[in-house]
Amino acid sequence: SCKCSGGLAMGIHDRDYYRRPTGSAWTTMGRWSMTTWLIVINCAVFVLDGLLLRLTVSQELVLSRAGPLYEWGYFSLDLAIRHFQIWRFFTFQFLHLGLSHIAMNMIGLYFFGPMVESHLGRVRYLAFYLLCGMGGAMLYLIFFACGILYVRDRKSTRLNSSHITIS
Repeated sequence: SCKCSGGLAMGIHDRDYYRRPTGSAWTTMGRWSMTTWLIVINCAVFVLDGLLLRLTVSQELVLSRAGPLYEWGYFSLDLAIRHFQIWRFFTFQFLHLGLSHIAMNMIGLYFFGPMVESHLGRVRYLAFYLLCGMGGAMLYLIFFACGILYVRDRKSTRLNSSHITIS
């Protein structure tokens, strides 16, 4: 058998890669990747929006309405520009209208996010993520201004988190 320098056999528990991380759940969460944090935040906002919706409206309206967080944060030309609600350039990036919408976005983030994060690093990756979302909103506004996008009702024009993918 293999002997260490002290004459004792080295067990599997002595190996660095086998040791379990020590510390509380909070310290473990601090080691999460930025991609994991973005997925958790997006899912938490989605669940919270659904719970708030169920608390504020009757059951038959739940399936046909967006939640209060979505109503407060979605991006539209009328609200973001004309009513100067600038936070909408940021908040819409974390809003999703349905289970398939968030599932597809999070699957894409799960597969492609770590590659970008490993290249850019945590902080630059977060900045890139947020700037891409804002860039998607700006590109939407440019396309609308150039007549590339046709919208029947300017006040109801909404942009959602899937537009981050476009940018």
